[in-house]
Amino acid sequence: MAERKSQEPQKDIDDRIDRLRKVRDKTPDGSKSAHSGLGFGMRIGVELVASLVISVAIGIALDDWLGTKPWCMVAFFVLGAVAGMFNVFRVVRNHGGAIGYRPATKRNAEPLNKDRTGE
Repeated sequence: MAERKSQEPQKDIDDRIDRLRKVRDKTPDGSKSAHSGLGFGMRIGVELVASLVISVAIGIALDDWLGTKPWCMVAFFVLGAVAGMFNVFRVVRNHGGAIGYRPATKRNAEPLNKDRTGE
């Protein structure tokens, strides 16, 4: 068997992934797939609803435990709404799900043994 040896394996993999994504996201008539937009919209909706449901549930449980009937629920509703909006903002800005995550930027690769002093 002959193996394909590439001088730049990372670039080769990136190119192959990009080609596969283009094939996956195209419909037979060449237009962009509607499923990616539907999935994106569903994710935004789930982010908002999940944060509100969880925060209101925590607020109701705290109200029952502490005997402060509407106040914890109202406070956690506001906190859940803010958290949901922040999550939607992160998704729209493509910051991913991890704290401190930034999308990778493409850089020119330098050889490991290159002298950095310029000599």
